[in-house]
Amino acid sequence: MDIDDMLTGVRQMPDQLATVSDPLTRARLVGDVLAAFAETERALKEVRWPAVVALREQGMTMREIGEKLGVSASRVDQISRGISG
Repeated sequence: MDIDDMLTGVRQMPDQLATVSDPLTRARLVGDVLAAFAETERALKEVRWPAVVALREQGMTMREIGEKLGVSASRVDQISRGISG
């Protein structure tokens, strides 16, 4: 399974979870998924941060990086300084 397949699976989760008939089970599963996403988000930010720093070290401007990533230059600055958000 590649990254695109995984992203598709993540995007399909709400619809899949909505089909769980038992409301208690559905609520627990959603809670488990949200907790896993929170942990994963932190880990992904730890992967993104050094990548952005490396791009800066290669000479790319924050504006260039932002354009490539689809975020603002100020957000790139925050990422490069390790600021979450």
